[in-house]
Amino acid sequence: MSNGATFSNKPFGYLIWGVEDITHYIKGTNFSFFKARQGNQDLELWLRNLLHPKINFEIFEFLNNEKHIVLSRIPSAKGEPTHFQKKPHLSGLEAIKPTLETFRNIYALFIIHRKTGSLKLLIKKISVI
Repeated sequence: MSNGATFSNKPFGYLIWGVEDITHYIKGTNFSFFKARQGNQDLELWLRNLLHPKINFEIFEFLNNEKHIVLSRIPSAKGEPTHFQKKPHLSGLEAIKPTLETFRNIYALFIIHRKTGSLKLLIKKISVI
């Protein structure tokens, strides 16, 4: 999400539980981020410990028409790609299985091209790799 937000030139990426992907129908969820655990750790602490660089994602849990919704707001990557368990991820790049170094190079090229306005050319180059 963090890297995707950067590549989409957005300040944040979002994960939402309780809303259908395609229809956006609000159905609610039984999932509670604050109660969830990974092994013996709270899920939030577990995630924060495995993300690098550290990012200040936020979790919001609320009711909408009496239906429980969980929203995670994840800031875009700044300066370097965000990775989880030392593995970068960006939807669409799974086919080339980039290493962290390759991902950093793609990220650096993206930042340069975004600043110079030649983003479409970069995307064509990446899709050819």
